[in-house]
Amino acid sequence: MRKTNWKLGSAITFGLAAAAGLGATAPAQAQQTPEATDTNTVIVTATRREQALQDTPVAITAVNEEGLQRANIVSTADLQRIAPTLMIQNSNSETGGSTVRIRGVGTTGNNPGLEGAVGVFIDGVYRPRSGMAMNNLFDIQRIEVLRGPQGTLFGKNTSAGAITVTPNLPHLGEFDASMKLGVGNFNSRDIEGMLNIPLGETLAARVSGAWQQRDGYVEDVRTHNDSFNRDRQLVRGMLLWEPADNISWRGTVDYAKKDEDCCQAVYRIIGGASLLQNSLVPGFTIPSDPTQYNSINSPNRPFVEQTEDTGFASHLTIDLGNDVTFKNIIAYRDFDAVNNIDADFGSADILYQNIDTNQTLASFEATLEGSWGNLDWLVGGYYAEETADVINKTPYGTQLATYITAATGGLINAATAAALYPAGGGAVQADFTQDGTSWSIFTHNQLQITDRFGAVVGVRYNHEEKEGGMTRYTTNSPSCGGGPFDGQGAAPPAIPNSLRLLCPRPTYTSIIDENETTGTIGLNYKLTDDIMAYVSASHGYKAGGINLDRDAPAAAGVNTASGLVTGTQAQVNAAAAFSPEFSDSWELGIRSQFFDRTLTLNATYFHTDYEDFQLNTFSGIGFSIANAGSVESKGFELEGAWHAGEGLDFTFGAAHVVAKYGDEALLKVNPSDQLAAPNGDPPLAGLTLTNAPKWNLSGGLHYEHPTGMGEIKGFFDLSANYRTHYNTGSDLCLCKVQEAFTTFNGRLGLFQDGANGWEVALWGTNLTNQYSQLIAFDTVFQTGSISEFPAPPRMYGVTFRKNF
Repeated sequence: MRKTNWKLGSAITFGLAAAAGLGATAPAQAQQTPEATDTNTVIVTATRREQALQDTPVAITAVNEEGLQRANIVSTADLQRIAPTLMIQNSNSETGGSTVRIRGVGTTGNNPGLEGAVGVFIDGVYRPRSGMAMNNLFDIQRIEVLRGPQGTLFGKNTSAGAITVTPNLPHLGEFDASMKLGVGNFNSRDIEGMLNIPLGETLAARVSGAWQQRDGYVEDVRTHNDSFNRDRQLVRGMLLWEPADNISWRGTVDYAKKDEDCCQAVYRIIGGASLLQNSLVPGFTIPSDPTQYNSINSPNRPFVEQTEDTGFASHLTIDLGNDVTFKNIIAYRDFDAVNNIDADFGSADILYQNIDTNQTLASFEATLEGSWGNLDWLVGGYYAEETADVINKTPYGTQLATYITAATGGLINAATAAALYPAGGGAVQADFTQDGTSWSIFTHNQLQITDRFGAVVGVRYNHEEKEGGMTRYTTNSPSCGGGPFDGQGAAPPAIPNSLRLLCPRPTYTSIIDENETTGTIGLNYKLTDDIMAYVSASHGYKAGGINLDRDAPAAAGVNTASGLVTGTQAQVNAAAAFSPEFSDSWELGIRSQFFDRTLTLNATYFHTDYEDFQLNTFSGIGFSIANAGSVESKGFELEGAWHAGEGLDFTFGAAHVVAKYGDEALLKVNPSDQLAAPNGDPPLAGLTLTNAPKWNLSGGLHYEHPTGMGEIKGFFDLSANYRTHYNTGSDLCLCKVQEAFTTFNGRLGLFQDGANGWEVALWGTNLTNQYSQLIAFDTVFQTGSISEFPAPPRMYGVTFRKNF
């Protein structure tokens, strides 16, 4: 059993994450696996089997525990620092508004009916929404980022790729423990700990946990409250039982809690409507210098994000003999979230939202795998039941009436406005529910035709059922037909148009029933013992769904005079559903090592075509989910690692991605929003997708050297990541482009080898304090203004790790 791996050669183990921010060697508690026997061999499970990375014909970045510590990976969002073409952003909620993209493709939006194009699997269990995986990472053995469609082995909603997270497992016969303490700027404090406890010869338990608190980095200029803070507690317990040499069972219980203020936006462009709204709030001033707009944030209500995530899982492995193994995972997850949002994103108290969400997943998977001559075969089945329940309330703010009077130039006087729009009134509530059932059967087979020539064939049959919709509890809004805006031609059109989203929407129920076959086929050839080339083709599938948004019925048609939905009930039910998304991809890759495997070079060319691409667009007034047409993503990726000598390692990477809409693609705008598309749905043909930079470049170095103080060594790490410009708005307005930028990360410290090893490290991320935005959008109720969610600024701190 390896308790600690301090050998410098292990730099190759994580060096293949060429986009990695290199970090110092750190105490590792990884289990004894094949990767521990040869520091130049990285073992992955991308094919659901343990296999050397260099022998795996899949575009994959794999990072072990030591690599994660070196790169200072603390949370899921940090993974984009170590994987080429992986981008993770969030909007007004990390839980509901997170988007994971690979090769420029992902699913945008915070709609609970919309599932991701990149599947996230933690300890073999699928997370139905990306936001459910957005938390801290602790006591992790390995993370793999698989690029391109992965539907054969990982199922639906992996049309762009998959992320698999493997925790450290209990081990028999030996007590083991570790701890981590950290402090940093923004008043950051964090603690992690792990205990591995033997319970006789056949039982062992492992308990690990993490706690983090940190102030936010976006501050309200009036109240000085902050957003994007951290307040998280996580714990995981495992029990391993091996009653016989051929039987292994592991039970897992985990719990995570967040209580944070996330996520406030800042201004990018300030228009006249913003000046009007902010003039209602004493003490709020607009900087005269437009470059200072991104320092302005003054919501009138807090952005609250409170979550509780609980899970149970059973993992059973039985060696049946004759090279046949049975595996089974049974899991249940329950996720609760409370999000309170200042819905108008401005200083005046116009509207706010209170959203309560509960999502559950019960899943069962069984596989049978084995070898027969030169054939490694695997067959399996998967069954899952999901539920989603959302209560969304949007009451009137305390200044809505005042705002309407000012916005209409007094045409609607204060007394009339106050009577029509009482603070806290409106009773604008919508309850959403969705129940889903899915099952699939699959097979994945690897045939070694000759000593050097191999083939891969896999097929999966998927069945998907969903039923869901909305029950409304909304009084007749005065903004609807016959209300005070009728005949007020002098009023700015954005005012009534925005408020008509509060008009009653019909109750609806939609049903999805789909069947789809996905698969992969590939050939690989070993040119030498250290060089492999492969070509593969695959077909992926992303399930259709139901738009769980109160304005979803508007897609059936809206009366522009009254703001009311005009469609029949059947049309409304149909309009709330959207179709599945499909992907067809092929890759050509090479995996190579040179100079006694001290230099690793991996390259991949890829081309993926998406049909019926699912697009969620926010116009500043309403959301629209629709199948926008076709998308093409193509390019190449290069990853490399070089062990230059004793104590010196380099990593490097480059990715060129062109992700564009096809000729027939349209931006489907919600009919409620007359302003966003006065001439119909805007064309998207030939435009680059949101958050899809053409170039991602990275490089890093790691150096360590004895200090002369016994076994103590010093280390130094520095990494850089560069991205060319890209558009951060779902509508692709040029006003939302993020210019090219570079970020630097580093670590410096001391460590000591051994079973009781320790490390102390000074670390920093975004060392030059480079400003960039995650997502930009048209500011609500503020025509002509653009807001954006900023990426984290410079952060630094010191950590201490110790093994026992």
